[in-house]
Amino acid sequence: MKKISIIVPIYNSELYLVECVNSIIDQTYKDIEIVLINDGSTDNSLKICKKFKDNRIVIVNKENNGVSDSRNVGIERSTGDYISFVDSDDIIDTHYIEYLAKNIEKTNFNITNRISFKNNNAPKKIDNSEYMSKILNKNELILIDDMGLLNAPWGKIYNKEIIIKNNIRFEKNISLGEDLLFNLEYLECVDNACIVENKLYYYRHTNNNTLGFKYRDNMEQIQLSLLNKYQQTFAKYKKDYPKIYNEKTINILNNIIKNEFRNNSINFLTKIKKMKSFLNKKEIRKRIIESRKCNNIFKYYILKYRLMTIYYLILKIKKKI
Repeated sequence: MKKISIIVPIYNSELYLVECVNSIIDQTYKDIEIVLINDGSTDNSLKICKKFKDNRIVIVNKENNGVSDSRNVGIERSTGDYISFVDSDDIIDTHYIEYLAKNIEKTNFNITNRISFKNNNAPKKIDNSEYMSKILNKNELILIDDMGLLNAPWGKIYNKEIIIKNNIRFEKNISLGEDLLFNLEYLECVDNACIVENKLYYYRHTNNNTLGFKYRDNMEQIQLSLLNKYQQTFAKYKKDYPKIYNEKTINILNNIIKNEFRNNSINFLTKIKKMKSFLNKKEIRKRIIESRKCNNIFKYYILKYRLMTIYYLILKIKKKI
């Protein structure tokens, strides 16, 4: 059995921390190390960590420097052959590590899907008695993104040797997209991946999740940097998987537009003018036209014809802004 370090970044997580850590302690796979990184919490999180009586638990208490720094510290302090990340308000199925570890000798990137639930609503239990998985080879790795499994570090097991050897870390200077960057850098170092089809990770939607709806004045720079990295990683897949490859361009440009709608410092007409100006840039127009073969044709035409007012109304109805 390979030793697997489970890294849990913690910041003011007293409401859900016990449930989270207990779900890790109860794993059917026993050769684990539970690395609890307290990121300068001001609530009772550290006290709660110290109450657990399990010799597999390692507690690291540090000054508040953000979740990316906590994950990086966890990487450095872990002693396992493999690494997995769990957010402190989430829960994992008892088979989580066991099933993710089944093909660990064959693949260096093992991934599972999630079940989402809100706040204190108990997650719906799934029968995970039967293990189901499939292997993606080097020419199929872009499918991970098509499954919606590339943006987060949780729900995965990584080979620590690959992380250390290639100096892969979470970018501390950005607060959006750092997880995707980490996964893209890791993907460039592996030849295959195992997708565990069982839903083993329970993702809790809390008020903290609303940070994704916060206006960011550097969103354009962040998103275009992510797009460049994505296209660099998956350039060779463009011919065989054009719709998946182009979908990222469409989604990232839409993220930039949605962010501008959240800018409360300017009026609506100024927002529309600013966004149309952005979409008229030569480089952006070129990216849009090149992405005409994509999965979401509606979003493509919204960008191509700069239908900003219509898009705003749709987003308001769907409560996306």
